Amino acid sequence: MVDELKLTIVFGRIYTLRNQIIHGGATWNGRVNRDQIRDCVAMLADLVPVVIEIMMDNPRTLWGAASYPVV
Repeated sequence: MVDELKLTIVFGRIYTLRNQIIHGGATWNGRVNRDQIRDCVAMLADLVPVVIEIMMDNPRTLWGAASYPVV
């Protein structure tokens, strides 16, 4: 339960950084949140391959509907 709560907090903060980048809160070569973005990139560089490997190792698992299905 504690680990799940920690992950929820971490992913919430990653989502906030994503929103700042996508919606203009963080600008090109800006100085705001650069340390946090650098840390986030380093963490995701380790995490994303693990998540992909888990998904590839479990092809019959239902992971939910595609967010952006092919039209």
